[in-house]
Amino acid sequence: MSGSTGWAVAAATTIGAFHVREHLPNQDSVRTWAADDGSSAVVVVADGHGHHAHHRSDVGSDLATRITLDALRAALPHADPVAVAAEVVAAWREAVLDHVAAHPLRSDESPRGPLVPYGTTLVALAVTPERLVALQIGDGDTIAVRASGEPFRPLVEDPSLDGVHTASLCQADPLASLRTTVVDLRDDPVRLALVATDGLGKARVDPDTWWASTAAGLAAAADDGLEVLRARLPIEVREPARVGGDDTTLAVLLLT
Repeated sequence: MSGSTGWAVAAATTIGAFHVREHLPNQDSVRTWAADDGSSAVVVVADGHGHHAHHRSDVGSDLATRITLDALRAALPHADPVAVAAEVVAAWREAVLDHVAAHPLRSDESPRGPLVPYGTTLVALAVTPERLVALQIGDGDTIAVRASGEPFRPLVEDPSLDGVHTASLCQADPLASLRTTVVDLRDDPVRLALVATDGLGKARVDPDTWWASTAAGLAAAADDGLEVLRARLPIEVREPARVGGDDTTLAVLLLT
């Protein structure tokens, strides 16, 4: 974009109405980073599973976002999303086992193994002047907006997702469910991109078009500046969390 200064980040998360009623914590996690010079940025969200079998999923999601943010930052500017995901899965499992060692599980709390209580999804984007890199395990959404204003979804849908079950870092082979892409930005730049947990989309009554309208609304807010966009994000997550009941989290990359 002409006159742009670099990449900036914004994020918001809120607890879902169901979690409030059931006295559960917010099991989503979000982390963001932007280089001081605006040359690159990373956003990561993870959605800990709300089922009682995954009763430590708030810890699992927090570990996932921390590990993924660090791995993507270290791999820039030429991050290979498949290699990063493999590194993340291995590091996440090690971190979970360290947490179990420090906070032992009772036998009745982990009948399916020590990783299951920490089950979580993972969605991440990293951007440089030349590339947008995306990786995802499980449900959630990635959306981007071209400089021309055209919205698109960088990652293909996972056909195994049914709105109830999801792939997870805690499954036997999470990399079998990995989706990745690298978008070349040199000839067709992106001005905005986002990651979101599934709470944002599943509460909508327009399942086929909500993502495009959401992207357009955020792009319009961004036209008025980064602070306007940052103020808009808590509003964007509040209603889906209330109506759908699920924790809802959104993180945005913006070329300012």
